[in-house]
Formats: sequence, C-alpha cells, structure tokens
Amino acid sequence: MLSPGATWIFNAVICLAAMGPAISASASEVKVTVFANYTAEDGSNGGVGPITHSSVNGSVSEKISSVWSGSGGSSGATADYGVLKSSAIASASRGNIFNGFASVGKAYAAAHWSDSVTVAGAGLSGTGWANIRFFVDPASGSLLNSGTAGLGGSFAGTAAADFVFSAGGATVFSFNVQAALTHLGTDPTYTFTRVNGLDYTGDLRGFWELSIPVTFGQAFALDAGIDTTAYTLAGSNSSVDSFANFGNSIYWAGITSITLANGSTTTAFSALGNTAHDWKVSAVPVPEPSSGWLLCFGLGTLAVFLAFRKKVVQPHSPNPNAVGLESLT
Repeated sequence: MLSPGATWIFNAVICLAAMGPAISASASEVKVTVFANYTAEDGSNGGVGPITHSSVNGSVSEKISSVWSGSGGSSGATADYGVLKSSAIASASRGNIFNGFASVGKAYAAAHWSDSVTVAGAGLSGTGWANIRFFVDPASGSLLNSGTAGLGGSFAGTAAADFVFSAGGATVFSFNVQAALTHLGTDPTYTFTRVNGLDYTGDLRGFWELSIPVTFGQAFALDAGIDTTAYTLAGSNSSVDSFANFGNSIYWAGITSITLANGSTTTAFSALGNTAHDWKVSAVPVPEPSSGWLLCFGLGTLAVFLAFRKKVVQPHSPNPNAVGLESLT
C-alpha cells in the first residue's frame, strides 16, 4: 500500500495523464498534445498549453517550456505514422522560506497515431493473423528523479510513461513505467514497470513481436500512443527535478508475415492504410537510434532550469497566493 503522501503523487500523475488524448479507433491521423506549467516560490502561476496538433498527411511536432524562478516544466512530442516520441521534464525549487507553501512544476506530452488498414493479396480470403513488431527505444535512464532538501525541507517528484497499442478497438500491447522520489518523512520511494498489466523486471528496449487477427480485404483500426508525465513539488529549502524521456521513440517495425488459417505463413500480401501508408514497412531507422531527438531537448531544458533556479534565500513573509502543500493532497 502507498502511504498518503505517495498516494497523492500517484494521483497527480493519473490526473495529468487524464488530460491527454485517449486512444480510440478513429480516422487516420497523427496527433501530439503538450502542456507545461509552474507555481513559483513567490506564488506566481503560469503555463503553456495544452496545445494539440493533428494531421492526416504526416509528421506533427511540438516543444514548449514554462519556467519561472527555478520551477516549471518542458515537454515535447513528435508523431508520424509508425513513429512516436514523447518527453516531459519538470522542476521545482524553493528557498529557505518557512511559510508552509510550496513550488510546483508540471509537464505532459503525448504522441499518437491511428490508421485504418486493409490486408489483402492474391488467394487470401477469410481470416488469419498479422505478425507485427514494435521497436521500443527509451532514452538511457528514461525515468529519473533527483532532489535535495535542507533543514526542514521536503520535496516530491514523479515521472511516468504509458504506452497503449490497439487493433480493431482492443488493446494488444501496453506498458506503464513510473518512478517517484519523496522526502516527506516516512513516505516511500517506489518504481515499477508493467507490461500488459503485469509486473515486469526486464528491459523495455528492443523488439516486441505480436500477432493480431485480421480478415482479409476488410479494414480494421490500428492505434498507438505514448504519454509522458513529470510532476515536482518543493517545500522550504528544497529542489527537485523529474524526467520522463521516451524521446528515442517507439517505432512500428512492420508486418513481417501473415499466418493463414492452415498454419502456413506468407509474405505475399499488402497492408495499406487509408492514407496509402504501407504498414508492411518498418519505421525503425538504420542504424537503430541510441540518443534520440529529445535527449538534446532534455539537456537544453535542464540548462534553462538551472539558469532560472534561485540560490537559497532568507525567509520572508508568507505569500497568500502561493500553493500550499495541503492543497495538493
């Protein structure tokens, strides 16, 4: 069981994720959604987004930042047919101010593609199985929290990522990773990875092979999306950073073959989407990615945070507009 403090961190991630786009069997499109906001130690608030871009013609992308006085967030996402990239970074910092308030940073990014695909070929009729592959390539240390607290200080940070792939409206493959770091007395630090709802201790990076049922000549929906969330809170005399980086991307690696009802396999087929995208073809770059698009984004954003972060300051009178710890439970 999570302690009360850890529970609100978990709930914060759930609430942020709920603001993102739901994966559904829809018309062919690619879509990204991002937002970032802050509550600084002086009680000021600001944010950017949510911003959503969608297209039926190909790649969409967005990167944003919203920071002040060392607190805030940055997020970025790119989506194309078969390609998903998402990263969220948050930071919070508060000086030596014992007034019961806290600074907060939040960031969220989502990338999603969907298409309606028809598998067909000479002599193919009835039903069979499409054998597909995904390549998952999270950044090294894709979830990371770090924080410091001085005398009387406290902080909390949570980073999370959720991926869902569905075919014909049914979830086929999903994973959820989450890491939390707290300095709130007795609250625990926890991490977990779940694949298809089950605890998983292996490495997500690599090829994942799946089979989905198809009816030849009949269109069916394919949908995939990755959400990343970062949330930070810093009490007096504390600072914390959280990174959820899947900027190296999740790639569609192609439909490798079709298994027929009699158990035989064939590669003589077509698999075209509504936009004429060829889903037989792998989107994995050659060579395979290793230090993706959002790694540079993350480092650049970290530099922004460090530039804005204040050094420890002397106590001042409470700001009535600041966010209190109790309001985030």
